[in-house]
Amino acid sequence: MDRHSVRSDSRAFQLLTRLLTMNPVKRLSALDAMNDAYFKEDPRPTDDVFDSVPIPYPKREYITDDDNTDATAG
Repeated sequence: MDRHSVRSDSRAFQLLTRLLTMNPVKRLSALDAMNDAYFKEDPRPTDDVFDSVPIPYPKREYITDDDNTDATAG
């Protein structure tokens, strides 16, 4: 865990461990996970995570309806 700088005593690690439990009877349910203290402590992981961070999108080519008719009108 040192490689990813995640402490095993952190709430995030504890929640993830309970979500990844192999036994479905012992595994944390989605509802219980959403009610976990991890989502209620400050700083909240669900508060605007993309605040002031630009999201780069690569340029893409778009296919239009006109392009499709040219290919089939041979």
